[in-house]
Amino acid sequence: MGRGAKNIYIILPLALALLLANGVWGQLKNAGGPKTELFTEGYPRAFFFRQSESLTKLGYDDWNKTFNRLGGIIGKCLNEEIPERDTNIPFFTQFKLEHPGQLVMLHYNGNGRDPRDNGYKFYAGHWLYFEGVKNRSEIKEEEGICEIEVEDAGIFKTKIGRYENANEDIGICRLTEDGKPDWDYSEQVQLVSVNLKKNTIKVRRAQYGSGAKQFDAGLALVSPHVTEGPWGENNNIMWLYNHSTYCPKDKYGKTCDDILVEELVERLSSNGELACFDGVEFDVLWNEVNHATFGRKVDTNADGKGDNGIINGVNEYSAGVFNFCKQLREKIGPEKLIMADGMTSQFQRGINYLNGIESEGWPIHRDPEIKDWSGGWNRHLFWNQNAFQPAFSFINFKYIKNTELPPEGRQRLVWAVAQLLDARITHSGYTIKRPEDGIHRSIIDEFVAGGRQQKYWLGKPLGETVRIALQQNDLLKGNGTKLTDEFLKKFSGDNAIFGKDGNSIKISARNNENCVFSINKIPCDGPDLLVSVKLKCDPRRGYPEEMPRLLNVSESNNPYKLMSFVNGDWFHATFYFRDVQEKTIDLNFEMESNEPFWMKEFTVHAYPDVAYRKFENGLVLVNPSHHNYTFNISEIGGENPYYHLQATLGQDTKVNNGQKVGKTLTLQEREGMFLETKTYTK
Repeated sequence: MGRGAKNIYIILPLALALLLANGVWGQLKNAGGPKTELFTEGYPRAFFFRQSESLTKLGYDDWNKTFNRLGGIIGKCLNEEIPERDTNIPFFTQFKLEHPGQLVMLHYNGNGRDPRDNGYKFYAGHWLYFEGVKNRSEIKEEEGICEIEVEDAGIFKTKIGRYENANEDIGICRLTEDGKPDWDYSEQVQLVSVNLKKNTIKVRRAQYGSGAKQFDAGLALVSPHVTEGPWGENNNIMWLYNHSTYCPKDKYGKTCDDILVEELVERLSSNGELACFDGVEFDVLWNEVNHATFGRKVDTNADGKGDNGIINGVNEYSAGVFNFCKQLREKIGPEKLIMADGMTSQFQRGINYLNGIESEGWPIHRDPEIKDWSGGWNRHLFWNQNAFQPAFSFINFKYIKNTELPPEGRQRLVWAVAQLLDARITHSGYTIKRPEDGIHRSIIDEFVAGGRQQKYWLGKPLGETVRIALQQNDLLKGNGTKLTDEFLKKFSGDNAIFGKDGNSIKISARNNENCVFSINKIPCDGPDLLVSVKLKCDPRRGYPEEMPRLLNVSESNNPYKLMSFVNGDWFHATFYFRDVQEKTIDLNFEMESNEPFWMKEFTVHAYPDVAYRKFENGLVLVNPSHHNYTFNISEIGGENPYYHLQATLGQDTKVNNGQKVGKTLTLQEREGMFLETKTYTK
């Protein structure tokens, strides 16, 4: 622990006492959300990510100097994933006291936790387990290591986890007379070894606060925990929460989510240890059971049989995650921000109750080629339109470990698109260091106008983002807007029913499967095609009414799927296809579930999805195509000329050279650009 950390435990209570005495705390605790700089100041709205949690070893003074230079910090301050992260609480609290205009957010794993961090006493039945097997031998009430004969030892795994050096944890529970698991009488153990020939396992008894129990032969269920991680070489594997609506209840009638909500609300309340935090961002909060199963099924309703969350045809795990988001919002109130990962369709769909999403990587952290350009746009715009207000989504610039960093132009493309999507931006994993920086690490030039080192330098937007393709001729010549017979004849699908409904087309499935259909012979004039359409749908039966549905779109010569969410409000979705070779293509659609949905204002444009946005002090441009594109800067206009930024040492001095921009500017393929004016609006 650094010098500042030792002193801050003494200083912090005194500071809080003074604030309380002066009536300042009541103002500060409600100073988050739209009152902070990341809502009120100009663009780029940048902040520091989890570097802030791991560098408190510097001591408070040096740590504060490093992280007070942007719009806020986000990091782990509880021990649900990494031990002793609660030592960060005094740092983050003092930071908020000194910088009330900056955002301070808790980073928290939404899937599960280190079972050693169980201060809120989750019930044994609150965790996810794989379908278990019965014990063939008696399990005596004794501690230490013992050997248990089971029906099938092959379901238990050793050398698992991120580093392939962990063994599974196991829950053992009594079986009722009708053969159902009874987690009221249970024990937690650690797997030591597996003997497949003898069908036995060796386990370490009475772990994680559970006592040793007696189980007669054939009357216990032995079930491996569903886990993830460990997210650090010295960390523990994490047990997964049972978010399902069928999660077993403890003796007080509470589910896993009831306990988790109580914990977070208590800690973030005005009397809690995280009172001054502006909210919480959930890492990896899945929409479905989606973990390493080794061919096993997960039992979410505690009936002893694997179901992977699907009960009577409904994904009750998905519905449960949605209800968790709803319950947390209702309990925590409107003042605190709540976000969660949302960079693919596999993550939560807490629309209406969360303020927004983190795009870990953009479009996703496995896509440095930017294949999912349209999915990235649709996800962010959908959340902007439907999120609990005020909307707050952000892009975390990172790609998965061992992925080569994209070229500088493509990096700028990601930073630039954040400005066009009203997204906040942070940079994770690729911090630039120079020897002369010491602890004060370099900030990306585009975030602070290079040599100016001025945050929010772009100022406020002068208008909405302009997507140039949508201004071009519609190759359908208005038939997709007028819904002419010529356009309707393009629809086909054995499982789909089509019909005009006012100024829109109503589409539904003939059976209980997903609605799959095509729109054929869409004219092209390659290599670029942008499809624009407005969508809405009925909710899925058996799911929360507000929960959106997923639409995937692909073209006949490329199976790669572009996605959009759809709900009961009209949403303008776009699908951008690059490197189109044919004169016509067929568009293939797959709508989640069979309930009706509607399309209107369908247009197609043979043009790259290039875009720009004007700001008080600059201009941001993007070219996502696979070829160069020349912007007409004179036509885009502005009273002041534009200039390239002046790069700082070690960054892109070739592009950010401080030179004046001429009448046109050519961006390379998949490149973004930030330009500034020399007259700044404060």
